[in-house]
Amino acid sequence: MRRAALIAILAITTAVGCVRPAIPPTLRYTIAPEISVETAPSTERTLGVRPLRAPLLYKTPILFTEGFQLREYPHAEWAVRPDHTLTRAIIDALVATQRFQDVGDAPNVNRPELILVGELRAFEVDHDVSPREAVCEVRLELRETFGTKLLWAGNLSARVPLEEDHISAVPKAMSEAISRVANNAAAEIAKH
Repeated sequence: MRRAALIAILAITTAVGCVRPAIPPTLRYTIAPEISVETAPSTERTLGVRPLRAPLLYKTPILFTEGFQLREYPHAEWAVRPDHTLTRAIIDALVATQRFQDVGDAPNVNRPELILVGELRAFEVDHDVSPREAVCEVRLELRETFGTKLLWAGNLSARVPLEEDHISAVPKAMSEAISRVANNAAAEIAKH
């Protein structure tokens, strides 16, 4: 009798352990900014770009705001961290201007004359507007590397409406927002 009860309990606990809700897989989305800038008169200057600083929340989760809350979309992440994607887009746009002799990650440019630093301030979907919008905002500063002169500083932002009210529409809108920010940044920096 004990043996039958033990087998029955074992069978029940095994069945209960196997009957649980399926956890949906995490989907990873990519961003593909389009760089389109005008060329500028070339100089002999070199420009090093430091990686953008970003708040801890702006890592890989796709975020949205509702009121004063910043929340994550469930089971959705960026394939590449937003600060890395935006840094690369800005470098690509600066290279496309053909303004500087060399542009790249600051540690990889040999004694750059100018340095670009910045901070990613917003990278989320705004749920408080209709239609919802992808929001990208960055603070950038162009400085002399071996001096104290600030050549240019600005806050650049872009808001792009989502084509539909679904997570799958976020990458396209965010790609456009990053494109606008990177292209505007390059256009401003190429003036110096």
